[in-house]
Amino acid sequence: YPYTSLPWVLGLPPETWDEDSLYETLDVIDQHRDALEKAVYERVVRPLDDNAADSVLMKDLTSSYFEGKGEANPLSAKGYSRDRVRGSKQVNWSLVLTPKGFPVTLEVYKGNTVDKTTVVGTVERLKTVFGLKAGTFVGDRGMLTLDNLKLLHAAGFHYVVAETLWNEKEV
Repeated sequence: YPYTSLPWVLGLPPETWDEDSLYETLDVIDQHRDALEKAVYERVVRPLDDNAADSVLMKDLTSSYFEGKGEANPLSAKGYSRDRVRGSKQVNWSLVLTPKGFPVTLEVYKGNTVDKTTVVGTVERLKTVFGLKAGTFVGDRGMLTLDNLKLLHAAGFHYVVAETLWNEKEV
């Protein structure tokens, strides 16, 4: 804790917190996640990233697998493992970043969630929680669908997505 930005963001001296007290607050933090992420965005990201309001926003998904059975976590499920660990339950999660590497939001999904199904919720979250009206969304092939491109366009976002050459008729 003393070596993170939390003392500055929370305005609390580092000696008042330790790892155990941080873990004990996670349920409360989760209940207030939108307000906390927005406050960090407004107090940290926007002042340090001049173009944050009209920025390029890069989203990437990954998975984290459980060494045990993962039965206590309702989001754990068997799915596509980016770690190539077969047969283990996992959760999927994504991070949306600015070009300067500042995190905007973190989203956690059930372990069998398909990447392309996460774009709708992310766009809605960027607009409602953070008030973003425009920007450029950068995503990988797993997020590329015609419906997602239409959604991004309708929401006022430009987009950059990867596509494999053999799927393209014209380059």
